Amino acid sequence: MTTSSAQDSGTPILPVIQGGQEVYDAIMGGIEPDLLSTNIDTLDEKYAGESEEEQAERMERYKKAFIEYQKQYAEYRDAQKGEIRVFSKSLMGSVEQKSDSSDASAIDDIESAISNA
Repeated sequence: MTTSSAQDSGTPILPVIQGGQEVYDAIMGGIEPDLLSTNIDTLDEKYAGESEEEQAERMERYKKAFIEYQKQYAEYRDAQKGEIRVFSKSLMGSVEQKSDSSDASAIDDIESAISNA
């Protein structure tokens, strides 16, 4: 079912659920681009000539980046849970509405058959 046909039928749309690497890169990209999953393997080469002091500063920066990542990830996770709860409630409402409509149609058909008998 496509997005528009699902919306047209009144069925709620499932929230987009990204994979772990996509979520990590989306969050970390705004915090510390060095730590993107695609950049991790290149860091040794990129910083090969840095001094011990520069490396210590970079490690401290990375430590702060991971702390910020954990904070933002928790916010992302909470928002995602909220979206899924809303979807679940909307889906249940949609199913109940379709069931009620189907029941009403069946009752109308029975009443019509009795009237015409």
